[in-house]
Amino acid sequence: SRGDLDRALAAYEESLQVRRRLLERDPDRSEWLRDLSVSLDNVGDVHRSRGDLDRALAAYEESLQVVRRLLERDPDRSQWLRDLSLILDRTGDVYEKRGNLDRALITYEESLEVKRSLSRTNPERTEWLVRISAIQGKLNDIRSRMSGWKAKA
Repeated sequence: SRGDLDRALAAYEESLQVRRRLLERDPDRSEWLRDLSVSLDNVGDVHRSRGDLDRALAAYEESLQVVRRLLERDPDRSQWLRDLSLILDRTGDVYEKRGNLDRALITYEESLEVKRSLSRTNPERTEWLVRISAIQGKLNDIRSRMSGWKAKA
């Protein structure tokens, strides 16, 4: 947050390596898998801030794989569904910035479904309604841009 992206990246990458080493010792430990996902998200965020979308996407996609692995164990765990939703948003944002609107659309649609599920499961948490609205706005924008391009073609 202080703008020193190089130092932030170095710290996040060191954290990532520690978490990978911990997982080598106990590859099925859920807490360490989630921590790995968080570290990957942080690394991806710094790469995205630096404009390195390829490396950001690689980190986000690996994080998605980790979260999906966790969800295979416990598909209804709210924390992991929340993590999935947030990383899908980040991944969709990168696809959109790269101009890959088809992939962004697919990713945002999955995120919307996860958010709707979380909203149904936790109706007292109004934050999901706000997040649903935000992702619907992104989806509408992409669909509008895609239909406009197809109309011009």
